[in-house]
Amino acid sequence: GPGGGLAKMRGDLKPDIGQVIESESQFAEGSRVVAESSSYLSESSQSQAATVEEMSASVEHLSAAIREINQNVSAASGLAACAPPAPSLHNAQPWRFRHISGSRTLELRADLDRSMPRADPDRRGLHLGCGAALFNLRVATADGGRYADVQLLPDPADPQLLAAVRLLDVHRADRELARLFPAISRRHTSRHPFEDRAIPALVREALSDAAEQEGTRLVFPDRWHTESLLDHVRDAEGRDSADAAYLEEMRSWTRVGAKE
Repeated sequence: GPGGGLAKMRGDLKPDIGQVIESESQFAEGSRVVAESSSYLSESSQSQAATVEEMSASVEHLSAAIREINQNVSAASGLAACAPPAPSLHNAQPWRFRHISGSRTLELRADLDRSMPRADPDRRGLHLGCGAALFNLRVATADGGRYADVQLLPDPADPQLLAAVRLLDVHRADRELARLFPAISRRHTSRHPFEDRAIPALVREALSDAAEQEGTRLVFPDRWHTESLLDHVRDAEGRDSADAAYLEEMRSWTRVGAKE
């Protein structure tokens, strides 16, 4: 009858406890997966943020390194530009400066393409000129508030490498040396005859002191030594005037004209 059908319908509507438990278990598993996914996404975001921060730091470090390199190159170029006014045989400027990449070191090298085998066979004049260029570099370095740490002939296997100069940012700049900086641009060659007059005592003393500061000694010849030296010069010039190769070398390095 009607009561029996209603009971049957209620029985059909009763949930299966096993299905309920299984559904709850699936729900819990789903929640755990969602939680793990959220945790993974959070860790991934943190990792990405850390990676971005590390990359930013690396870029900043690289930018700083590039700025320092540019500053070093600029400083090295500026210092090397002070070398050409240095005196050299026939103004040949027989030197080359090389900046060591990524450092504050300049190398001074002899440029044998600008040497003079006939006029300067033992290259004494070449080395004097290179020494003058190195001195100008030291003066310019001191004027810029830095210290030039010079190592002479640093590599016995490389005789053309005359000096390695490290530019140091320390409070050791030679202020006395820096005072000479204006003289670099004022120095020029004079081909006028020397005047036959004595060098004042104060000038001789100042020159001797300057030589002593560079670790050497300046000797002033007396009258007898001067005459003897002039005899040797006249003899050498006489022999050179008969040397065709010497004369050709001289013509290639000198100009002769109304202004010379």
